[in-house]
Amino acid sequence: MRCVALIVLTALIGCAAPEARSFHVGQHAVRIVVPREWEALDRGKQLILRHEEEQLILADEGPATPRGFRDEIEHARDLWRNGHDDEAQTRLRDLPVQRAEFEAPDAAKAFRSAWSAATSARGIPYGVVASELDSMIAATDTMKPLALGDMADDRDPRREVKSRVDRSVDGHSALDIETWSTLTHADPRHLILISNAGRVLSIRCDRCDAAARTAFESVMKSLHFASGSRT
Repeated sequence: MRCVALIVLTALIGCAAPEARSFHVGQHAVRIVVPREWEALDRGKQLILRHEEEQLILADEGPATPRGFRDEIEHARDLWRNGHDDEAQTRLRDLPVQRAEFEAPDAAKAFRSAWSAATSARGIPYGVVASELDSMIAATDTMKPLALGDMADDRDPRREVKSRVDRSVDGHSALDIETWSTLTHADPRHLILISNAGRVLSIRCDRCDAAARTAFESVMKSLHFASGSRT
């Protein structure tokens, strides 16, 4: 009987649901349940979940609000001031500058000119670039918030949008987009963009067959933004 009980207990443990795990995806602190038999690969700004030929990609898409842009530039300024100019420039280059919109054309011009000057050359002393960083920060006062749809890369003429739905994930605004091949309606892809503390987290499934879609839905439903996410 003891052997039988041990076998049953082992089977129950083996069938127990996976526990949620904590990750940092760029500036997003999240907890998710990694699907059984999938591996999680931490790439800093990306978290790749992989099982054989299938994969899901969680990525930090950067700031989407004036405050998000301002926080990121101020952080880069602090890094530069303390001698970490390479890291500061990397953060500035990662800003979605081309998507940024402003209430005044002059502000847009000033912002992009300062950004170009700050990211164009290595080894620039802080004293030389300080005014450019201050100019970028000042320009965010007239920056318009980016809509989640502005962050979507779904303009490939070879593909068409199957569905585009506003939804909520862990209490956060999200945009759920499905696309497929324009000609064949095959090759389904799934993308969800989630707003969190002025930034956007994406979950992407590029080869979204039935098994990958099940994993996608499972991960999305288990997603929880932890208190460590930047504000």
